[in-house]
Amino acid sequence: MVYKRSFEDFLVFGKVISAALVLCGFLILGLLVGRRLEASGWPGWAVPVCAACGAFVGAWQAWSFVKQAWRRNRRR
Repeated sequence: MVYKRSFEDFLVFGKVISAALVLCGFLILGLLVGRRLEASGWPGWAVPVCAACGAFVGAWQAWSFVKQAWRRNRRR
């Protein structure tokens, strides 16, 4: 049915949006950790390094989440 397919598309869209929020969350977490480290006496490069690490981990988690959703959707 048309309604079933559009509902599945809506669910996949929701998963993609969730993956983007996961990425942003890890990026913000890395930024906050870097700022906390800098405030406690670490060098100034700790902020961009922690933010980059957070972005990397967030992208990895988001990609695995979206890839899993695509594999499920492809089987149908």
